[in-house]
Amino acid sequence: MKKSKFAAKVAAVLVGAVMAVGLTASDAWAMRRINDVDCVGHNDYYMTLSVTGNTCWADNGSVGVTLYQVAEVYGGNNTGTAYGPSLGTISVIRWSYSVLTSRPTLTQLTITGR
Repeated sequence: MKKSKFAAKVAAVLVGAVMAVGLTASDAWAMRRINDVDCVGHNDYYMTLSVTGNTCWADNGSVGVTLYQVAEVYGGNNTGTAYGPSLGTISVIRWSYSVLTSRPTLTQLTITGR
C-alpha cells in the first residue's frame, strides 16, 4: 500500500511539473533525445567537428551539449539545427557541411529527420 501511495505522489509531481512549463502530457511524451554514437566507419551520421575531436549523433530529437570550438557541422543523412549562444541557430541539410569560422561553443543539437 505504501508503494502505491508513493507512486501516486511521484506521478502527481511529474504531471504538475509538466503542466507548470506549459506542456501537455502528449508534448512531454513526444520529446526525444538524440544519442551520441561511434563515428568509425560512418559518414551518414550528424557530426560535429571541433579542435577537441569529432562527435557523431543519431536518431531524431534534441540534446543539450557543451562542444567547444566547433569548426564544422555535417548533416550526414539527416537534417537538423545546431545552436550556440554566440552563433544563434544554424540549419544543416543532408550531405552538407556548415563551416563555422568563429569556432563557437554549441549548446544544443537537433536532428529533425531525413
